[in-house]
Amino acid sequence: MRFKTLLPLVDIQGLEQLKNARVCVVGVGGVGSYSAMALARSGIGHLIIVDPDTIDEANINRQLMALDSTIGTSKVAWLQAHLTDINPSLTVDALDVAYTEDTADQLFALTPDYIIDAIDDMPAKKHLIQACLARGIPCLSVLAQGNRLGSGTMHHMPLYKTHSDPIAKALRKTFNAHPAYKTIEVIYNDAPVDIPPDGSGCVASSIFSPAMAGLKAAEIIVKKVLT
Repeated sequence: MRFKTLLPLVDIQGLEQLKNARVCVVGVGGVGSYSAMALARSGIGHLIIVDPDTIDEANINRQLMALDSTIGTSKVAWLQAHLTDINPSLTVDALDVAYTEDTADQLFALTPDYIIDAIDDMPAKKHLIQACLARGIPCLSVLAQGNRLGSGTMHHMPLYKTHSDPIAKALRKTFNAHPAYKTIEVIYNDAPVDIPPDGSGCVASSIFSPAMAGLKAAEIIVKKVLT
């Protein structure tokens, strides 16, 4: 049985709940690729993955799908094949698009029950959170993970309780007047950065923080499905 060792932790009813869940991961880079993998290995029955990028050599130090042999390949195409190899019963919808206001309907037409926001682009991140709030879809937003060699501790917490994170600061400013502000949930890394941003837009990164944040986000979604 594929989920034999998971069964004692979740029971038959739990496995069925996981099988029936539809989870979307928006952005499948250093964070989202590990979220998607963990969800597939946890028995989620339907995944939606969204990312427009192809695999680049610079991704090899931290992204699940980045290998010498996969450079130039679509991230979602490779990940779709990998996830269904983990579980052939898994349905994976792969959207090879950037999430924007113009493409949002493609995602929401697939009726996700839960969304993991692993987007780097701030306007897209804000729009996704706003769209989820408007539709009543639980969205777990992963905050900044770059410029750290180590991982720190990943905390699942409300956005309004965060501090010392540039993405969180921008999101708080956008949503602090929203009536559902205190319901916005995030994955927050408590480790200070090892180097400051260099101002060029290039973010330094190792595998540790992004992968652990992605795994933590998947863990929280699995627990939500089982609740």
